[in-house]
Amino acid sequence: MYDQDNTIFALDIGTRTVMGLVVTDEETPEVLTATMVEHSSRAMEDGQVHDVEAVAKVVAQIKEELSEKVGFPLNSAAIAAAGRSLLTTTTEVTKEIRAWGEISREDVNALELETVQKAQREIRAQSPRGTVNTRYHCVGYSVNEYLLDGSPIKSLVGHRGSEATCRLTATFLPEIVVDALYAVLKNAGLEVRSMTLEPIAAAGVVIPRDLRLLNLALVDMGAGTSDIAISKGGMITAYGMVPLAGDEVSEVLEENFILDFATAEQVKRQLAAVSELSFRNVLGQQYDLPSSEVFQVIKPTIQEIAGKIGAEILRLNGGVSPKAVICIGGASQTPKIRDFLAEALSLPVNRVAIKEGKDTAENIRGDLSVLAGPDGVTPLGIALSARNRSVLSFQSVEVKVDGTPVRLFNLISPSVADALIAADVDPAITRNRLGLALTAKVNGTFQVVKGTPGKPGAFLLNGEPASLDSPVADGDELEVIPAIHGQDAKARVADLIPQLKEIRVIFNGKEVVLRPQIYLNGKEVGLEEEVPDGADIVYSENMTLRDLLRCQGTRWKAGGDLVVTVNRRTRQVRRATYTLKVDGIKRDLDFKLHGGERVEFSQREEVLTIKDLLTEKEREELEQSVGGISVLINGERVELPGSGVKILRNGKPVSLEAEVYDGDDIQVIPGRKEAHYFAEVFNYIPLDPGERPEGATLVTLLNGQPAEYSTAIKDGDELVIRWEKNN
Repeated sequence: MYDQDNTIFALDIGTRTVMGLVVTDEETPEVLTATMVEHSSRAMEDGQVHDVEAVAKVVAQIKEELSEKVGFPLNSAAIAAAGRSLLTTTTEVTKEIRAWGEISREDVNALELETVQKAQREIRAQSPRGTVNTRYHCVGYSVNEYLLDGSPIKSLVGHRGSEATCRLTATFLPEIVVDALYAVLKNAGLEVRSMTLEPIAAAGVVIPRDLRLLNLALVDMGAGTSDIAISKGGMITAYGMVPLAGDEVSEVLEENFILDFATAEQVKRQLAAVSELSFRNVLGQQYDLPSSEVFQVIKPTIQEIAGKIGAEILRLNGGVSPKAVICIGGASQTPKIRDFLAEALSLPVNRVAIKEGKDTAENIRGDLSVLAGPDGVTPLGIALSARNRSVLSFQSVEVKVDGTPVRLFNLISPSVADALIAADVDPAITRNRLGLALTAKVNGTFQVVKGTPGKPGAFLLNGEPASLDSPVADGDELEVIPAIHGQDAKARVADLIPQLKEIRVIFNGKEVVLRPQIYLNGKEVGLEEEVPDGADIVYSENMTLRDLLRCQGTRWKAGGDLVVTVNRRTRQVRRATYTLKVDGIKRDLDFKLHGGERVEFSQREEVLTIKDLLTEKEREELEQSVGGISVLINGERVELPGSGVKILRNGKPVSLEAEVYDGDDIQVIPGRKEAHYFAEVFNYIPLDPGERPEGATLVTLLNGQPAEYSTAIKDGDELVIRWEKNN
């Protein structure tokens, strides 16, 4: 026993006719009944409802007729929107993701939805300004490509990088189209069971999934539009539409023979069925013409329609012809349309076929007499798509987003993401942004101050936390809590440098406090100065004499240069015009102070000595020179001469402390570097130990201890040299 719970009432609301059928909701559906009613007026044009009441009247008539035949009321219907209303666009969005860390599925969803919203804005921007048909609903999208740092990647989830790109194709329906269809059903006392798109419904019947590996084109030629779908690679890859179909042929007949539209339609339908045509125009004139003569009148229009359909197929298919074309719809019966379409696509005529409703008998049972022709395919597809709960079927769900009502003509299981798209709310609004970091160079070392992380936002569905994937139902309320972005990093000079101590010294008898000097980008600043990004901070933790004089406002001159010759080499020495001593010792300007020192400064010209001219190495050599010594040998004092340092200024001996004047010639002759040894004494004393007694040994003692000839001796030592008999 069938009733409204296990049957489907489907309606194909076309430009010229409305077809209705009731099928069983079974594995192999059965058509219980079907009917077709033609519009009495042009209440629809090009697939768009123009007169809601007139169309609703036809729908109500079909509802009552079919209800009576099946024996139970029909309260809801599956419908489809014409392909004329379908808009698609391909776009991409690139996001900075450095702060995201590891990319999550939620991140990818948000990126995809942001791309869909960009596509939605592009669709709206293409609409003429000032029109009401500017609100579009996304009815689906497919991702074409992900890029990670510019390189293609299959999935972004789990990766890290600097930027991510999502490129996708989104499909939209204008709100005015959907609202008009809903209004028609409401006026006819029906609810919308589901909604799909006419080319999607037709493709589900004509190009089932096992045929979608083939590159095929489906052309649904109605009265107002010719809808196109392209299959290849196992999927429907593109949808399109040409705003030319059967009405254009009828209008040519109207104009050429001065006919009313109904008579023109009748002539067009008889054209392929009879060889002679008889009709009367609005002026009462009778025409009895061969069909071939009438065909010549409409031939250019048919060629134009076929040419534009062919061009659109080529555009959708990447510039190449498909393997074959399948035509459905009432206008596919137009004379020679197959021939002209084959010519436009450079295909054999047998590669362009017409599919009829009766050809679907393997998928559906029952009486197909009303649906037998090519115009019966789409209504069958609408019924089957509703039965199969196709992912491209639609329902009307009304939710509130932040208090604003939003209607979703969306997937059978719409989600929070769909509601955000419909409300034009960027899903990334809940993603908190990490505050920008601040970098600075401190005494040559880079330091980084991080920004604050901020606080993520949230989606609340009926007061409960939700994600982008959470399903929404009619009457739900969605609240969007925006994220609080992190604050950019800020820092004072004191935050980036160590705690510096001040020191105290006595300068020319007065206590002076020295505080460290800090420079920010070359300008002296205090510890509370705010640091800009990329700043260069220089500070000195140890104070020098130069810092002391600068802080005291003391000025000094470098003085003049002295040019002298030292060991035949010219040297230029700068002589200061001041004297600077720390704790009585002369120091240079870069001497570091640690606190507590007594510093004396005077403007008297500096006196340079020979010692000041010498290099560090020359001073070390002088200190290593050895002079003469005095020793006792067998009780007698003997002087052993050395080789002391000799310093000559302009040829005359002087000391290291002698003052130097401009133009002086200085010679510095180091003394001997070797020590004195025991054996050396024999060179300076007339010592005759005499004949060696028999059995005697020469004894050498140094300060009472046996010594060798190589033993070093020093000033004041006592040496003994004698023969001793062996015991």
